[in-house]
Amino acid sequence: MFFNNLKNKFLYKFTKKYWKSINFKHAKLNNYIVQNGLMKGLKLNQDQFWNKGDLGAKIYGFYEQEVQKRISKIAINYKKTTFINIGAADGFFSIGLLLSKIIKKSIAFEMNINGQKSILKNAKLNQVENSIKVYGELNEKNFQSFFSNNFNFKNSLILCDIEGFEYELFSKKILKIIQHSHIIIEIHPTDKNKEEKLLKDVKKYFTVETIFNNINNINEISSIHDLNDIERNLLICEGRSFIGKWWVLTPLNLDK
Repeated sequence: MFFNNLKNKFLYKFTKKYWKSINFKHAKLNNYIVQNGLMKGLKLNQDQFWNKGDLGAKIYGFYEQEVQKRISKIAINYKKTTFINIGAADGFFSIGLLLSKIIKKSIAFEMNINGQKSILKNAKLNQVENSIKVYGELNEKNFQSFFSNNFNFKNSLILCDIEGFEYELFSKKILKIIQHSHIIIEIHPTDKNKEEKLLKDVKKYFTVETIFNNINNINEISSIHDLNDIERNLLICEGRSFIGKWWVLTPLNLDK
């Protein structure tokens, strides 16, 4: 048992190292520029702050593909002008949506100072620095200091990915404030009881649809046709320890 565990740990570390090397290789081949999908043309900072191993998924348009599709659909159908990204990492969504001209303004919250610097660097790299504001941590206590009482949440789309802290941020008080916004929350499997409570609370103001990451267009990307199956699949892998799961929240009172 001991040697099996040791072998599995070694194989995991080796696979992860190989996964990262494959992603770096393809990022360099494409000059760190997204080639496909909603964010096509987005230039990525070579010194990524968050998870350098998913560069290939971003380059080829596979990264959180279902989320990208929902964002595009919501932003276009409901004429959203402002994108609020809570847990913005390097600004892939905040900057990419500006570059694609799907939204006009981004507000990015990232608690890590290196992440904030990376977002600003990426924004300048893509010449959208005048359309984005970057802040630190957003929480229940400071929420209203960033958003005045007359802030138009109806014209806003919120994307949240804060590694399990969604259960603390989205209190009943905050949900009431943002009840007219469309929201996409990544749900992390850290506490089943908290997840059930949050689901009950959000249903007071929103309909809830659960989506999972589902990459079904890998054969459409001709530039990776000649790769072997292992390399191709490592490129679409995001290195998650669990399946990607999001709630898509649609306001119950869209006409208000």
